[in-house]
Amino acid sequence: MKKVSLHEVTSKIGSGATPRGGKNAYQGGEYSLIRSMNVFDDFFNRFELAKINEDQATKLNNVAVQEGDVLINITGASVARVNIVPKDILPARVNQHVSIIRPIREKLYNNFLHYYLVQPVVKQKLLAIALGSSREAITKDSLENFQINLPNLKNQVKIADILSILDKKIQLNDEINSELKKIAQKIYDYWFIGFNFPNVEGHPYYVNDGEMIYSKELKRDIPANWDVKKLRDIASVVTGKTPSTKNIKNYSVKDYMFIGPEELTNNPLCIEKSAKYISQYGFDSIKSNTISGESILVSSIGVIGRIGFTNHIVATNQQINSLTNFVSSNLSYYVYFYLKSISQSLHNLAGNTVIPIMAKSTFEQIKIIIPDDKTLTSFTNQVQPLFKKIQKNSQESVELAKLRDWLLPMLMNGQVTVLNSNNTL
Repeated sequence: MKKVSLHEVTSKIGSGATPRGGKNAYQGGEYSLIRSMNVFDDFFNRFELAKINEDQATKLNNVAVQEGDVLINITGASVARVNIVPKDILPARVNQHVSIIRPIREKLYNNFLHYYLVQPVVKQKLLAIALGSSREAITKDSLENFQINLPNLKNQVKIADILSILDKKIQLNDEINSELKKIAQKIYDYWFIGFNFPNVEGHPYYVNDGEMIYSKELKRDIPANWDVKKLRDIASVVTGKTPSTKNIKNYSVKDYMFIGPEELTNNPLCIEKSAKYISQYGFDSIKSNTISGESILVSSIGVIGRIGFTNHIVATNQQINSLTNFVSSNLSYYVYFYLKSISQSLHNLAGNTVIPIMAKSTFEQIKIIIPDDKTLTSFTNQVQPLFKKIQKNSQESVELAKLRDWLLPMLMNGQVTVLNSNNTL
């Protein structure tokens, strides 16, 4: 194993730019513009992938992304997050917050480089470089001169492939969960969107012989024995809080999940991990701002309307309003999908400020249709097993990730070696 600088084993290292006009300049088209919010260590976030047209892409031809490129965030709170560009989002360009690292294939295996850079000890080195820079960024020079321990190419492939086995199982769990989520969504849509079949016996809308009444609050027809309430009437509304970052005792590596808007990317049905954790000491300092049991989390500052579901005791930051302690155990699943169905409308509730804010006082006043108890119970019986299966798969993925992260440094430093071509240790 030898130590080399990245410039010795790569053909390109470089970041791009944002088209003039900033966010409003994304005119759509066939080219993806990869931003820091797309690049995570564990997955590539397609949810907020910007699109630019051919003219805009041509101006960024010097940062055209190629299949197999490794991407790294070089500025901001997400600095040092690393991923490999997914083939299906090409053609693509990167903006100024993301750098392309293009390995020379005869010298450096891209998947090995990805695993190498996500090691906690390596990530800390990259973060130190960013903090030590006058720009608070990982510069091109610092990336080019960054040194890595490099086994021969054959062993790079073996090491990465061993770790990939675990990641493929995690990916399979994610794909299964995605399908389960779609099934749950379809059940909700059939039961509660449209009211197209009020007179069909056996359909959940078949109430009071299909009678519909006009709701003044919602200005639409709803089934006769359903109700309209405010969120504050059906659950406790809690706004999160961040424990002091100046006191290291507030944070830990495993005690309580500390959830921010990033954990709500893709509207997760089950949150089983977070980028940060707080200690029991930190949890106690903000206990009145924490949540427990089946709870729904909604991002309410900056990016409005991301929605997540958890049944753990967790803390959130102040960018999230949560619903917890529902007045009925049958409400939580239904309310998750209801809020998801109106997530775009939530943007309109944000204050007219530079940074959009949906205040707690505004959030808790949101009106929601409440079905009758029989319908809610039937719906819960339909979707609860799907939620439980998603949770089980998500928990398994967390354990597989722990195993991967335990193996990772030992494989990288040679403590554990791959014995044969069948990828056994």
